[in-house]
Amino acid sequence: MCSEIAEDPRRFFFFMGKGGTGKSTVSALAACFLAARGRRVLLLSLDPAHNQADIFDRPFSGRPQTVGERVRVAEVDQRHWINRFLHSVQDHVRRAYTYQSAFNLDHWLDVLHDSPGIEEYAMILAFQHYRQVEQDIDVMILDMPPTGLAMKFLRLPRLSLRWLTHLENLRQEILRKKEIVHRIRFGRRELETDRILGRLKQQGAFYDDLKTLFENPVATRIHLVFNPDQLSIRESGRICEGLKAIALDRCLHPVLNMASREEFRLPPELFPGRSVPRLSLSDCPLIGLSALHGYLGEQGGRMDFLL
Repeated sequence: MCSEIAEDPRRFFFFMGKGGTGKSTVSALAACFLAARGRRVLLLSLDPAHNQADIFDRPFSGRPQTVGERVRVAEVDQRHWINRFLHSVQDHVRRAYTYQSAFNLDHWLDVLHDSPGIEEYAMILAFQHYRQVEQDIDVMILDMPPTGLAMKFLRLPRLSLRWLTHLENLRQEILRKKEIVHRIRFGRRELETDRILGRLKQQGAFYDDLKTLFENPVATRIHLVFNPDQLSIRESGRICEGLKAIALDRCLHPVLNMASREEFRLPPELFPGRSVPRLSLSDCPLIGLSALHGYLGEQGGRMDFLL
């Protein structure tokens, strides 16, 4: 699995941070910057607020739209992907439990629409979809949702693998007991392939692939955008601890987005041993392609950290 990702030339840049730090604007600037240097870029908005439409001053949808040379933008419709996830669950239940209609399980599946965790599952499905179909890009830039949901998204593969391992072990134990009973009744006749165990293994491979990608610092960068204020700094510190707990700290790349022209001294304990690029305050609102490119021209090499 690791070798497959190492051979994939595409890069995945996740932009996250406290609400209001400018991560959506920085991700849009990153897309324009990389495109100007010859990279083919897909900017994917996973944030339900979908600020990219305001930044580029045009509407977007789930279908990637060209906004400039080598840049396309798409917005993930969370409700659409929640419905796709629920339909996949429903199809699986129908295949695995042919008796489900007799017990009216369809009715109980409606409860899943508002169940905890459904948003990050939908985001994972959307991310995997674009990862599979967008083969002609060099970089996928992901404008992430607020911190809580973004961290759940990044934790989901590791957490799901832990649960799937327990469920697979439980299913194996059930099958061993089932096989004993089967042999007593039917001798050596083989049991048919267990569909539930097969599904668990399939899900395990799905999340193992994601976990490997997220933990690969060559393929994945998590750009943490923060401002020079105490609330932003404190939340950034918590994000760093959260990423370290799920072995993603090697992929961390902090970016200081200056909210004023005042001098600011970065606390040395926040990002020890890391260089932190600083983006200066813009003199005009960064709305529209011309404003974005104008700002990049003023910045000189400040965004070379993306290369």
